[in-house]
Amino acid sequence: MKKRLIVLSSVLSLTPIWALAANATCSSNLLTPIEGVICTIGKILNTVIPVLIVLGVLYFVWGVVAYVIGND
Repeated sequence: MKKRLIVLSSVLSLTPIWALAANATCSSNLLTPIEGVICTIGKILNTVIPVLIVLGVLYFVWGVVAYVIGND
């Protein structure tokens, strides 16, 4: 069990390095078409996800306010 935990913790500690490596490839001019599509999708998601998070928080707050105001 300890061995699995050590392996899992070492893999999880490397995830920031993987994220940095993924961002570095999109700035290169020598991209294959598939890499270009993946980078484009990543750029779109990087702009859409914060908007969805804000909308989710607003929807949650609206639900809390509706619950507090409700007389049922």
